[in-house]
Amino acid sequence: MLKENGYLPNLGEDMDKNNTILFMDSDEELWWTEAEKLKCEVISMPYVLDGKLYDYWLGKDFDGKYFFDKMRKGSVPTTCALNTEDYLKYFSPVFENGKDIFYIHFSNKLSSTFKSLDMAIEELKNKFPERKIVLFDTLNISCGAGMLVWDMGKMFNEGKDVAEIIQYGKEHLKNYAEIFTVSDLKYLRRGGRLTSVQAFMGGVLNIKPLIKITNEGELKKCAQVSGRKKSLSYLVSYVKERAIDIEKHQFIILHADCEDDAKYFLNKLKEVFPNINASIQIIGPTVGAHCGPDTLGISFYGKER
Repeated sequence: MLKENGYLPNLGEDMDKNNTILFMDSDEELWWTEAEKLKCEVISMPYVLDGKLYDYWLGKDFDGKYFFDKMRKGSVPTTCALNTEDYLKYFSPVFENGKDIFYIHFSNKLSSTFKSLDMAIEELKNKFPERKIVLFDTLNISCGAGMLVWDMGKMFNEGKDVAEIIQYGKEHLKNYAEIFTVSDLKYLRRGGRLTSVQAFMGGVLNIKPLIKITNEGELKKCAQVSGRKKSLSYLVSYVKERAIDIEKHQFIILHADCEDDAKYFLNKLKEVFPNINASIQIIGPTVGAHCGPDTLGISFYGKER
């Protein structure tokens, strides 16, 4: 059984690609139609809304407007780490069928679920000693991770060896950038990203923090501005300074039920990059529960995160 953290050398060299199943998880937010194109198995990261447990299948059967409207009206959705049994339900049938697993996952710095994953792997190792599982940490979340899954998944479907795909991931990991701005700081406070005092003062002063995913796979405030329009202008400047290879890679604009702002932002981006390939996508519930309604962000390929 092999475990990968994004940097270990030569991992996956002894895996038979033709006998390996590709996995991802819903926190990477590649849209469900794209995951189906990759023939990728999806591990759902569940959430609870108004006392009811839901699975998230990459936008399939998800009403984002309903979800974020509920938050605006006071509902407090929570996310759920998977337990060991959950992982065993996903992986055991694959091993029982004599197949191996290549799982590209979101940053292990952002959830306690990976403790359960480690325990599941140990149990599987004892039960199926002849089988292999390789984990690759994108050190990212949402579409920043999903874009990397897409590129690595295409290589997988083209018949590239797992070791070659991992090498690509290691070399380009820090190029998959993501940055977003939130509308209300209370959601970051609930998640422990801000203190109550910071959230209160930010609300009084109309401060909009800009949050990015670091090279280490953690959330970090990289700037703060006053007002929504200024925060969107900052996002444009940030992308302008960092985006590269725009003809090869898509821009994904993410919004938490603020599509008009997303369209405005896209038009501003097109003033800088007239020929970009960009799409607009609603943020999923497990990410949205922590950032809140009216969050807006972008995932793109850049010279740095």
